Amino acid sequence: MTEEKLRDQIKSIVQVYGNWSHLECKSDCGDKSFEEVSINDEVEALLDTTLKAIKESREENRKTKSKVIDWATGSDTGSSSKDLCRFMVGLLPVNGKVYQAPCDSDDRGRCIRLLNKIPEWWERLVEMEKLPSQKINIYSSGELRVEERGWKEQIPLVREEAKLSTTTNQE
Repeated sequence: MTEEKLRDQIKSIVQVYGNWSHLECKSDCGDKSFEEVSINDEVEALLDTTLKAIKESREENRKTKSKVIDWATGSDTGSSSKDLCRFMVGLLPVNGKVYQAPCDSDDRGRCIRLLNKIPEWWERLVEMEKLPSQKINIYSSGELRVEERGWKEQIPLVREEAKLSTTTNQE
């Protein structure tokens, strides 16, 4: 969509749904339709700001898409990092039920490297804490116990291991 078409659509929305006190007539409006109403400087500035934000967002989305494609076509992927990526781009999990959380440090490492590749996702990681955890059976030392494992339990470990890997890499 061209900027001019987008601008016209936004103007139409403002004219139909906007606050009429923000609009002014080109001349004495009288019985004229809203199509003959011009947008004042305040709304025009808002349009310019909105269009600029849309352009920046499109550019940022293009860059993010490129990073995701680069990562997804590489060899540093696993089930949990793929599900992390699917969540961040708004796709459902592959199995349609649960976004698989990392189960060990190797899985967390792949997630950390993905997050480092697309740093703006770090701040969104908290969104995944709300995802349901899975109950798993663990048989160890002759005992069977049930543990919950999910993103809520793994995110603190991901953050901690990311700090450790950053510290190690800087030394």
